[in-house]
Amino acid sequence: MEAKEAREKYGVGGVPLKATRIWRRPIEHFQEKLKIDGVTWILVDDKAKTVTYVNTYDSLSGRKFSAKPIALDEEKLQKKLAKGWIKTDIGACPIAERA
Repeated sequence: MEAKEAREKYGVGGVPLKATRIWRRPIEHFQEKLKIDGVTWILVDDKAKTVTYVNTYDSLSGRKFSAKPIALDEEKLQKKLAKGWIKTDIGACPIAERA
C-alpha cells in the first residue's frame, strides 16, 4: 500500500491501530441519507491500557484523522458500552490489527 493510500485508510499515522478488544456502532444517518457506510469504533488496547475512538466512512478513517489514545478507564468504558455498542472481532475493523 502506498503512503497516500495508507494515510487515507489509517489517518495521519499511516498504520493500523492496535487493539485487543473492539466495539462498533453504525452511524445510521450517514447510511440512510448519504449512502455512506459510517461506523463509530471503540478500540481498546489492554496491553497499552488505552482506548481510542474513531469513525470510519466506507472503511476509511480519512487522511486527517490523528489517533489520540486515552488512558483506559474500565468503569467509564462499561457505562459507554451499555448504550448499544456491538462487540466485534478485531478482523472486522478495517483500520485495526491485534495488539
